[in-house]
Amino acid sequence: MKVLRIVGLIVGGIFVLAALLVGAAFVPAVQTWAVRKAVAGQPGLRLEIGRVAAGLSTTEIRDLRLVQDGLVVTAKRVFARYSVWDYLAHKQVNVDRIEIQDLGVDTRQMPATAVTTAPHPTGPAATSASRAPAFLGVFHLARLPLDIRLASLAADGRVELPGDRTVGFTLQGGGIETGRRGQLTWKIDYSDPAKGAPMRALHADGSVSLRITADRRIDSIELENTAAAEGPKLPPEGVRFELKAEQAVPDGDEIYTTRLSLLRNAATEPIFNFRVVYMAGAHRLDGTGDVPVRIAFAAKDPQPYTLTGSINIPGFDVGAFLRAANPKEAPALETRLAIAAKLNGRGQTLPDLVQNVHGELDLSGSKGILRALGNKGRQAAGIASVGLRLLGAVAGSDTSSALGELTGYLNEMPFDHFTMHVNRGADLNLNLASLEFISPEMRLTGHGTIQHQKGVSIVDQPLHVEMQLAGKDHLAFLLGKTNLLGGQQDDKGYSLMSSPFVIGGTLARPDSSQLWKIVGSATASALAPAASKALEELFGR
Repeated sequence: MKVLRIVGLIVGGIFVLAALLVGAAFVPAVQTWAVRKAVAGQPGLRLEIGRVAAGLSTTEIRDLRLVQDGLVVTAKRVFARYSVWDYLAHKQVNVDRIEIQDLGVDTRQMPATAVTTAPHPTGPAATSASRAPAFLGVFHLARLPLDIRLASLAADGRVELPGDRTVGFTLQGGGIETGRRGQLTWKIDYSDPAKGAPMRALHADGSVSLRITADRRIDSIELENTAAAEGPKLPPEGVRFELKAEQAVPDGDEIYTTRLSLLRNAATEPIFNFRVVYMAGAHRLDGTGDVPVRIAFAAKDPQPYTLTGSINIPGFDVGAFLRAANPKEAPALETRLAIAAKLNGRGQTLPDLVQNVHGELDLSGSKGILRALGNKGRQAAGIASVGLRLLGAVAGSDTSSALGELTGYLNEMPFDHFTMHVNRGADLNLNLASLEFISPEMRLTGHGTIQHQKGVSIVDQPLHVEMQLAGKDHLAFLLGKTNLLGGQQDDKGYSLMSSPFVIGGTLARPDSSQLWKIVGSATASALAPAASKALEELFGR
């Protein structure tokens, strides 16, 4: 009996000690010490934490600060309310609320990392390994391993970027649960205080909702985002993007619809609507709407992805596009384009497919201004214009006055309509088969190429366009007075300039120096007699 009593005391003592240890494990001070101790041995990681309180139903962390490799993450409070019992007994992740207050992410001290490009393997094995897998739909892997429930989520914070740029954000939502539709909403504000920053601010807000079926499939996703940017050369309009993806039955066809709209004042102007059906049985995409395209995949082909389709885009703002590429100068062309394109292409991967798309484009522009003819030497041309007018006045020459007026006209040439037909072939160059700017007194025609350069933006690729200027009425008078007419007319009755010329450079920075050499030569020959006469009258023979 005495032995049994001793054994009982020992066993009872062990249980009491275990209970004390378990109880101590749930004491916040002990938990805080344990977390600090666990992280202390991690190389390159520094963790400061004010308080940790974790239990079977709630966890709270206060005054968190984590530093690693120059990245600093802070949070005033992280809180979660959940049910451990639901996970242990029912294999369900059940969370009532997650809350993150004053989350801070500071990247300003992070070192720049070098990007190392691994050598590409060669041979048949390399081709097989680098080939992208077939697209199997958005919802192919959208099946959850267990039931989930997130009733409420709230987070706010701020990201610090190099150059004193900042991104503030808030995130809220909930109702994400098996058998229901949940939603997350966000608001983002970006700021760049740098003087001359091309984008001073960006404001965006949006939402995403998803539905989880009773068998744990995600079968519907709806996203909407509205954004507006601020900058010295940016348009004031906002943009709204809407996307919906849904799958009616498991492993069935998927339907994707997108809509892009321009927000101008209180009005919403649609840019394009797009509807694509992923046909699961054929692994093919079929598109309809304003931008109907079809992407097919044939796994056995060396270039398995194939694209065919057409695009119709109304109201594309060329001036805003060129201004963004070269904000220090007025755009070489200002007009709104209607774009109609027929496209096709093949590729080994989806990015390769996009890069190799070729086809035909027809562009039609509204009333606008062309500055490409005077853009490279506008300041010198302006001085020349004033000088020619003054010399004309001194010399009493109508020719020199006409040259000064023509110089100003070429710097900013107004037009009523613009058309261009473009082809893109296997060499990926853009062949400008024909282009025309026209107004009642001016017609400018031409053809040329934009030479493709891999990895270079289209506005910075080499431009070569042969152009012919012709005029009526007052412009024809100016060209005639300056000896620039050749005595012939085009098929629309405009008087042709005697010499065609080439525009080089790029779309963002066109080079019209050849035109100005022609004008300069005419200027010299036209002014020589008048200048000589003026000097004789001024100083005597």
